[in-house]
Amino acid sequence: MTVEQTAEGELYLLDLKSKERKFVIEKPFMMDSAKSEGFVSRLENPIPEGSWSNDIEVSSFQKGDQWIVELKPSMDWLMSDDRVYPVIIDPTVKVYQPKNDLNDTTIRSAAPDQTGGADLEMGAGFHSTTNNIVRSLIQFDLGKLPAGSKVMNAQLNLRLSSVWNDTASSIGLYEASSAWEENRATWQRRTQSALWTNKGGDFNSSLLSSQTVGALDTAAVEPQLFKWTIKPEIVQKWMDQPTQNLGLMLKATNETLATYKKFYSGDYSSKLQYSPKLTITYYPVSRLGLESYWSYAEHELSDGQGYVNLGTGNLVLDFADFSVTGRGNSGFSFARTYNSKAVDDSPLGVGWSYTGSETVAEFPNGDVLYTDTDGTVHLFTYNTVTKTYKAPAGLYLQLVKANADAFVITDFNGNRVVFRDLIKNPEQQGRIYPIDYAEDRNKNKIIYKRQADGTLTGITDATGRTLTLAYENGRIVHGTFENVKKFSYTYDTAGRLKTSTIYKDDLTGSTTTYNYGTDGRLNNVIDANNQTTTYIYNAEFLEQVKQPTISS
Repeated sequence: MTVEQTAEGELYLLDLKSKERKFVIEKPFMMDSAKSEGFVSRLENPIPEGSWSNDIEVSSFQKGDQWIVELKPSMDWLMSDDRVYPVIIDPTVKVYQPKNDLNDTTIRSAAPDQTGGADLEMGAGFHSTTNNIVRSLIQFDLGKLPAGSKVMNAQLNLRLSSVWNDTASSIGLYEASSAWEENRATWQRRTQSALWTNKGGDFNSSLLSSQTVGALDTAAVEPQLFKWTIKPEIVQKWMDQPTQNLGLMLKATNETLATYKKFYSGDYSSKLQYSPKLTITYYPVSRLGLESYWSYAEHELSDGQGYVNLGTGNLVLDFADFSVTGRGNSGFSFARTYNSKAVDDSPLGVGWSYTGSETVAEFPNGDVLYTDTDGTVHLFTYNTVTKTYKAPAGLYLQLVKANADAFVITDFNGNRVVFRDLIKNPEQQGRIYPIDYAEDRNKNKIIYKRQADGTLTGITDATGRTLTLAYENGRIVHGTFENVKKFSYTYDTAGRLKTSTIYKDDLTGSTTTYNYGTDGRLNNVIDANNQTTTYIYNAEFLEQVKQPTISS
C-alpha cells in the first residue's frame, strides 16, 4: 500500500496498483482523564466533551518498505494546569467506505476542523465550559427498498449512551440541506473542498420533531430509546429522488442550555443492536404474491409452480412442502412463496414468505396493512367517523378490530382469521399482529403456536395434531408432524434458502436447490431430477424463463 495525506491531516491507505482508497486514518485526537462534573456514560471508555483536543500535527514518510506516521501533540495542551493524566493519543483507523447503509458524524464549534466520522457516539447540546456547541449528522441509504413504494410512516430511533448532567434538553431533528461526507464533514466543511453555507451545517430550519432527553439511566438493562417522527412525505421524497436524501441534523433546540446528550453511533461495533435506526413502514406497489385480478405467465416446476407478473416483472414461485386433511375440511398445509421483488427477511431468507407469516400492521392513522401467505399486501383504509375499515378493490374480506390487541378478518363463507398483537418491538412505530388462529364456520381451529417474540414454532389442527418447526440461527431447518420429519431446509453463507428436501418416509427425500445472483435474486432452481430452470432479469424485472428441455 501507499499513503495519501490531506491538508486536514487525514491519511488514506491506497492500493498500490489501483490507487483505490482502502483505509482512512482520521486526524487523531488526544484526551486526558478528566471528566466534567455531572458526566455519566454507559460506555467503557467514553470521551467527554472538553477533555480532548485535536491540536496534533501529522506527518508521514516512507522508510524502506514501511510508512512512518509521526504525531506531534501540542505541548501547550499537554502542559496545561488543567490536564489530568494519563493522556491517550488515538489515531483511528477504519475501512474507507464512501457509501454506507448508514453514515453518521459529530461536528463541534470548539474544534471547527475536527471530523467525527469514527466517533462511537453522536452528540447534541452545549458544553459551556469550553463554549462548544455539538451537533450530529446522520444519513441512511434507502436503495434497498422497493422502487415506487408508498411510505406510510417513518421514525429515527436512537439509544442514549452519555450525558453531561441531568438537565432536560429538547433535542431537535431537522432535514439537512447540503450534501456532506462522513469522513470529511466538520463544523466548517461539508466535504474536503466545500464549505458549509453556514458554519455548523446547512439544514432546513423547520423542526421535524423533538425529544426531551434528561438523565441517563445506568441501572436499566437496555439503553433508553428515543424516537423522532419524520413526515412520510420527506422519506418518500428520498426514495423517489435519491439525490434529495441529504440526511438529517440532530441538534439541541436551545444551544445555550449547558448540557449535552450523546447516543450510540453506527461505529460502536460491539453494540450494533444499539446503532441508529430509521424505521419505515411502506406499502409496496410491486404487486407481490398472487391475486386473481392480476395477469401472469405460468411455468411448471417439478415440485411447485412458477408465475411471472406481466405488469411488474415480479417472479413468484409457490411450493407446498406438507399438507394434511382434517376434520370438516379443516386440514392445513405448510407452503412457502418466493417473490423476486421482495426485500424483507424471514426465517426462510430474503424474499420468502410461508404459512404462518401472515400479519396485519396497524399505523398511527388507523390504516391497516394485511400481508397474506404469498406476500401480497392489502391496504385497509380506516374511516375515523364510522370506525370501520374499507377493503381494497377486488378483495372480498371484512376486517374488524376485535379489541385493543386483536384484529379479525372474515371471508364471505364465514371463515375467520384472528391476529393478535404478540410482538412488542419498541423500535417499531406501527403495531404488528401475527396470525394467531384460523377458524371455519363450524368452529374447527388451526392454531399457530409462537414464542414470546412471535417466532412460529408449530401449527396444530382441530384434532390436536401438530407440525413442529425447528430453528438454527433464526432459520427454519426442518418440520416434523407427529414426530416424523416431513421437510428440511439448508442455507448458504448469506442466510439464503439453498435446498429444500421433502421426505416421502423417514429415509428417502427429494431435494431442490436454489441459486442466487450477486444482486440476491433467485437465478435458478435445480429440481430432484437435476433439471434446471433459469431466470434472467433486466435490473429488477424478470425478462426470461429458461426451462429444461425434455428429451426422449
